[in-house]
Amino acid sequence: MLTEAAQAIDLAGDPTVALGPSREQVMKALIRGFDDLLAVEQDHQQVAGAARDIREGMAAFAEGRRSPVFPRK
Repeated sequence: MLTEAAQAIDLAGDPTVALGPSREQVMKALIRGFDDLLAVEQDHQQVAGAARDIREGMAAFAEGRRSPVFPRK
């Protein structure tokens, strides 16, 4: 089990463009209907698809499945 500090360091290297919307969707799932969540997901996918994070992830995969390096924000 990771400590809070270790988990924070681990998450800092993840794609921040994806983490924020994912957290938002989990919170909204508790109070919104399924159709509303699909609309939110569509909006988040458009934002994520235009971000540097997706390009880095795809490049890492294409270059022999290396570990992606996401810029910290």
